[in-house]
Amino acid sequence: MIQLLAFLAASLLPLPQTAHVEEIRGSVVCNSVQWSQDEQKIKIEMKDVQVRITAPSGAVKVVEILALYDPQTKLFSWTFQHVDQASPGQLAKTFSSEAVLYRTSTELIAFHGGLYLQITASSNHAANLSEGLRQVVVGLDEGRIKVDTDLPNGTILLNLGKELSPSFVHLRNSPAVFPLPKLRGVTKSDNRWRVVLDGPNGDSAVLILNDKYEVISSEVLPRDPSR
Repeated sequence: MIQLLAFLAASLLPLPQTAHVEEIRGSVVCNSVQWSQDEQKIKIEMKDVQVRITAPSGAVKVVEILALYDPQTKLFSWTFQHVDQASPGQLAKTFSSEAVLYRTSTELIAFHGGLYLQITASSNHAANLSEGLRQVVVGLDEGRIKVDTDLPNGTILLNLGKELSPSFVHLRNSPAVFPLPKLRGVTKSDNRWRVVLDGPNGDSAVLILNDKYEVISSEVLPRDPSR
């Protein structure tokens, strides 16, 4: 009798509520891009999709997800941004033009320039691009994956104004925030990362990072007349 009462009591408890995730029709953009890495060409598959996430409370938000996949190592990575209106493929377009993706045997590492150097590393694997994206959507639906912040969990931010100087980051004699420093290239040798950025004033900078993405040294180089 006690067991029966416990079962009935448990059956009357409210079930845990999860978010509902649905793909926005017409938002999917698929392509592949080639990245130059250490004088080699690496082909990465990309899929950009917008999803509508409805919370148990009824609140709705739209998130654009960019999934990245390396068929050779089966490494999978993804990033996201919050959007107000449909503009299919915008995140993929921005990523392709502004980011640098570096592949090691165990990780896909994405580097972004700007006021901060953003570094996001992923050691996740998937059978293919679609399966990796499906895992993300299921995680969002079950509440195991959160997109409440502006950046993916684990993203490292290096303040370029602090690591270099405010005069490198900001356009001289201008109150405008833009243009921002752009990432020119990333190389790795002997567990050291070499990151090269171009500043809005025509100068450039080099950051040397260790394998934990901590700054070892930094240098601002004067404007190169040939660039």
